Amino acid sequence: HSFYQKVTDHTIWDSLRDILQTSGHSWNQATDCYCMRKAEVKSVHRIENMRLWHRYKTRLDAMRKDHSSCNICVGSADLDLDGYGNIM
Repeated sequence: HSFYQKVTDHTIWDSLRDILQTSGHSWNQATDCYCMRKAEVKSVHRIENMRLWHRYKTRLDAMRKDHSSCNICVGSADLDLDGYGNIM
């Protein structure tokens, strides 16, 4: 089941507002997005799927046990979350 959880942390609201206003027109990042400059965030909700989360955690724990019993060491992978690092 998925549930919408209201986000009340205004730090997150401010971050979302900043993303909307500054990344709307990526070709000119020096100025706020003209179209989104006056956008107002009315509400923020997070979607939680607890069944999927518990399945993920169970599988992650099983993999960690398998790795431990087989002496496999797994390191972190570099992630290219913004698309500028040419990692992927």
